[in-house]
Amino acid sequence: MPAVISNIAQLREPSDYVNSLSLVANTSERIPIPTGRTFAVFSCTSNYYVKVGDSSVAAAVPSDVTDGTASELNPASFILPESNSYTHIAICTPVNAICTVSFYEVR
Repeated sequence: MPAVISNIAQLREPSDYVNSLSLVANTSERIPIPTGRTFAVFSCTSNYYVKVGDSSVAAAVPSDVTDGTASELNPASFILPESNSYTHIAICTPVNAICTVSFYEVR
């Protein structure tokens, strides 16, 4: 049975689905969102930038971005409703780093 969060305001149980990325500075890596998983928790050894989208989504270490399309800096977690079109998460770091993404099914 997949790991489940019954209330996201509470402490979470260990995830049974964790991806780990060895990131090269300023290079976006994309991972698919597992089917049925609607909550992602991020951890990284440096600052990181995240963007969600489809199979072509790319994150970037931004300079000046004023049109709403910048990647988000150091999000702790995201709710990923199944009703949206998100299929992938992209992560980018300004230095070489290791990042993990733990996925959960929220009920």
